[in-house]
Amino acid sequence: MEALSTQVGDCVRKAELDDLVRVVEIPLANLKAQLVRNRLCDSAYTTPFCIVCPLGMEGDCRVSGTVYLITCSQCNEEYIGETCRPLWVRVKGHVDGLDKCKTSTPLGEHRLRSHSGAVVGIAVTILAREFDIAARKTLEALWIAFKNPAINRREERGTGGRNPGAGPICRPLWS
Repeated sequence: MEALSTQVGDCVRKAELDDLVRVVEIPLANLKAQLVRNRLCDSAYTTPFCIVCPLGMEGDCRVSGTVYLITCSQCNEEYIGETCRPLWVRVKGHVDGLDKCKTSTPLGEHRLRSHSGAVVGIAVTILAREFDIAARKTLEALWIAFKNPAINRREERGTGGRNPGAGPICRPLWS
């Protein structure tokens, strides 16, 4: 963990961004996170209408430990997330929220707010693959800071993840 922080810090200094970017260490994962990360995953998923694989390689939907981008096919607004589970499992959750217009989910809220509840399609792209949870959450935070996706909720854009109580992982000093 310390080596990763050192490498990230070195990259920030080499890019002369040390006045703009603050690197904060995240505590090691707890036992629950380790158990979830190490469980066996169902790889028997197949569907002729996969919304993940058409934009990448066949089988991308079964990849675990990803940072991903969901793009609304109607307005091109974006959502960035991360998951340790197979990507199809997480995307299925997003599609459920979208289909049912659940305001408790970012995509369901987007459908109601931006499209008045009209049916919208999505496209999914893998941005990064990373099994280490701290590194994956850091990558998610960097992608969110870089792209500032409109569908991500404000607290996710500020912290780079789904845990607003954890404080910022990586945020520009000018925001």
